[in-house]
This record gives sequence, C-alpha cells and structure tokens, in this order.
Amino acid sequence: MNNTIEITYTDGAKTIIEQEETSINIAHLPNFKKIESISFGEGFEYIYAYDQDSTEVEELADLENLKNVTLPNSLKTIGFGCFSFSNIETLNIPNNVVEIQKFAFFMSKIKKVNFPPHLNEIGEYAFAYCENIKSIHIPYSTKNVGKHAFRGCKSLESARLSKNMTEVEIGTFEGCTKLENVIIPSSIVSVGSSAFLGTPFAENIARQKD
Repeated sequence: MNNTIEITYTDGAKTIIEQEETSINIAHLPNFKKIESISFGEGFEYIYAYDQDSTEVEELADLENLKNVTLPNSLKTIGFGCFSFSNIETLNIPNNVVEIQKFAFFMSKIKKVNFPPHLNEIGEYAFAYCENIKSIHIPYSTKNVGKHAFRGCKSLESARLSKNMTEVEIGTFEGCTKLENVIIPSSIVSVGSSAFLGTPFAENIARQKD
C-alpha cells in the first residue's frame, strides 16, 4: 500500500506523491522551498527535514513558505528541523507522536501547541524562538526536554512541567521575557544553569531569597 502526500505550491500548482516507505524527508520533495501546504496520508510514521547528525541548521529557512500541514494519525516522530522557520500558526499533533526531535519547530510562527498524551521526548531547540506561543503544558508521559527547547519564546507566559521529568536542562526557558508562572513538580531534582535566565519567574525567586 502506497502512502500519499498532497502538496500545494505558492503559485497554486498541486501535486500528489505516492511512496511505500513510512518515512519522508521534506527537503527531498520536488521544489520543497516553494511548498505552501502539505497533507500526509495515513501510513507515515516519521517526517523530518534533516538527518540527526546534520549541522546545517541555517538551511532550515528553506521551509519559510510552508503555512499549512496535515499530519496522519500514524505519525510517531516529528523529526529534526521538520517545520523550522515555517509560517505554520496552528498544527494538530496526532496522539501517537512519541518524539519531537531537535529544531523541529525552531523559529516557526506556531501559536499554540497541544502536546500528545504519549509524548516521551522534546528535543533540543525544538520550539526555540517561537515567539507566538503563550502557554505550554508538557504531558505526564514526557521524561526528557532538551537543552534550550523553549529558549527565546518571548510571548510565553506560563508553563506546566511533566511529573515524569527529573531535570530542567540548560537554557530550557532562557530569554522567555514574559514567563512568570511555572508549575514545577516535586520530581525535579536538578535545574540547569540559565534554565530560566531572563524570565520574570527567575527574578521573583531571586527576590524571595533576598
């Protein structure tokens, strides 16, 4: 059974692609720099834009025309750089997704994130500099949130961390200049340097210690 991808380009042209593999590299799609809308049919489990060992993060801007995405319920992993720099504002993340890899939404225009209930891991810089996100609720299932995962989210006002987390990594919320309300569970035993640097939350804690 072939897995189907429906694509609309910035000039209005449309195309349908079929493949047997359950993984797809967006950067390998025809004229991917001009993709405005993309819909992945059921069957895809892993969607990404760059290999995990890639260091060419600056090239992720190639996805800046992308505005609309439909993900399949079969999806398990949103891969490295998948939607970085995109103009996606809203996205329904399917319930079966267990991992959001590094730089997945880096500097995208996404406004609201509803994390799926079985999410295990959020990678480094996954949502860094997403300046339209106002609140996040990391689900109970999540054990690992990578370094700088939400760094520079300047509209972020509140965050609830998972009760399965034991550490807040380096720079996780650094530069979130409106972040004032954070619910930290008792399971947290380590907070990395600069985890909350430059946030009202950190300033309030500092005042309480004085």
